[in-house]
Amino acid sequence: MNEYNFPQVELKYVLDSKPIYKINGPSDICRYARSLYDGDTISHREFFFVIFLNRSNHISGYYKASEGGISGTVVDVRTIFQAALLSQASGCIITHNHPSGNLEPSQQDMAITNKIKAAAKMLDIALLDHIIVNAFDEYYSFANEGAL
Repeated sequence: MNEYNFPQVELKYVLDSKPIYKINGPSDICRYARSLYDGDTISHREFFFVIFLNRSNHISGYYKASEGGISGTVVDVRTIFQAALLSQASGCIITHNHPSGNLEPSQQDMAITNKIKAAAKMLDIALLDHIIVNAFDEYYSFANEGAL
């Protein structure tokens, strides 16, 4: 008999169907990412999502990493990669919105991108892009701009 009692950690990944959405470039990412945002709040609150991809660039899932206020949100990199490992992701794309409409990445945007990129590299998960969107169907792609 075990005299020690430790809590059990249980993780769950719900696979509803076969992955069918393939990412071929930033416009595909933007189209899918935009579907994650609520049109009523995209210009009032900042959200940070991570999209997970399998080896053939099909979307295997997504994770809402953070929800903040009008001027920012806080992202915990550990929870991003907990979800990435659970979904068996080989690649990921991060996306967040700027309620102000300004697509220019902030210093904080650059810092979190670099932090996520370093963590992804350690886990052999490719960070393929970071997309900033606004309510006007515009986007900024770190990959397209050479900022990744």
